Amino acid sequence: MKFSDRDLESLVKAFTQNNKEELENNALDNSFVTRNGESAYSWNYTFGEISKAALKQGLQYIIVKRTKIWQFVAVISKDGSELVLFFRDKNLNKILSEFQDKPFHYLNSLLVINNYLDGQEAVHQMSMFDTDKTIDEKRLVESKKMLQEDFEKIKTVYVCSKEEIYGSVVSVSLNLLNSIGELIEKIDLTDYRALDYVATAGINEDNKLSSTIPRLKQEFLDDNKKNIPKDKDKIAENDEND
Repeated sequence: MKFSDRDLESLVKAFTQNNKEELENNALDNSFVTRNGESAYSWNYTFGEISKAALKQGLQYIIVKRTKIWQFVAVISKDGSELVLFFRDKNLNKILSEFQDKPFHYLNSLLVINNYLDGQEAVHQMSMFDTDKTIDEKRLVESKKMLQEDFEKIKTVYVCSKEEIYGSVVSVSLNLLNSIGELIEKIDLTDYRALDYVATAGINEDNKLSSTIPRLKQEFLDDNKKNIPKDKDKIAENDEND
């Protein structure tokens, strides 16, 4: 892999930065009485942090416009050969489960670049989809549109994903998938997440998730500071990122 540990740490910290306060301040500043489109607006902050982290590490980032209301940021390695995309786990799993029905979602289109990994997956599931050359050709066209002059250099696409519980990031992974979204390798990057607070989830005897307990960063551990921030808002997912 061409991304260094320092590169990954910087990107993951940016990706997992909590932006609830920024969203609330924006709503107050503009006297909002509704919170429509907040998920998409949240991604604006996240992609902004990712782009700053990329530049700080000497990496390149690109902005890709998919619709009138949706753009995404991806990061390219220093040598130009690897691309990292960013998703919530919930969205990633949904997109991959619908691969055959929605092969031209931007994630599924870009994964065609990883066709050299086909056959290396641990579990193969999509035999009906494998031989459709027409779909692959269209996915390739879509990828070229998105990546433009960077397309010829990029040889591998990775997906960085985060799992959230009540808005708290509990795990982060870097996923290497083949051209039809089957897992080749999964790297745990949870230790690199932003440490505004770390959510620890208790597991009961039935292996069911119990309540999430925020653990505060050091500056809040002073005995005189008893307020524990709570974030119980589930953010609705943006349509293009579904």
